[in-house]
Amino acid sequence: MDSGYTLFIVDDVEAGRLMLESAFKQSYHVESFASGKDCLAGLATATPNLFMLDVDMPEMDGYTLCRALKSRAETCDIPVIFISGLDDLESRMAGYDAGGDDYIVKPVKLALLKQKVEVLKRMAEEKAALKNQLGESDMLASLALSQLDEYAVLLKFLRSLNSCTQYAEIAEATLSMLQSYNLKGALQFRLP
Repeated sequence: MDSGYTLFIVDDVEAGRLMLESAFKQSYHVESFASGKDCLAGLATATPNLFMLDVDMPEMDGYTLCRALKSRAETCDIPVIFISGLDDLESRMAGYDAGGDDYIVKPVKLALLKQKVEVLKRMAEEKAALKNQLGESDMLASLALSQLDEYAVLLKFLRSLNSCTQYAEIAEATLSMLQSYNLKGALQFRLP
């Protein structure tokens, strides 16, 4: 069952990639890469919902790859989980400093990793829903403000009627109000 959620796994050790692919391919679309360079090239054809990066890789380590991903507009908001054999505090801090969202130490406990992926997926869905609500709220606020302008014109007209003593003044106030709405009109008064 492919949920439409895509994972990019980057690890130079084939056994690690295959293990993660096997664990996640039942629920997600999974693409794996042996290097950071291959991962960046893979972005030309697909954009994932989550990156899982090994830290200790030749040519481009996971931190460098993460910084490269976070510097791109199309991938800057995609979560990154580091999966590494490096268990010291400095390595973990470097992962978070590079832009990672989580850091898991090898050997990986798959149940924990799956739960973390589900949490990041749920957070992304909630963030998308909030962004959608924000867009709808902005549209509603704009609509309300535009209607307030219309109501202000109408209130100004009603106030001006209170000070009118001649039919010509009423006609002038009415035509002025119509002009505020970009309307044209003609008035005819029928007197008793």
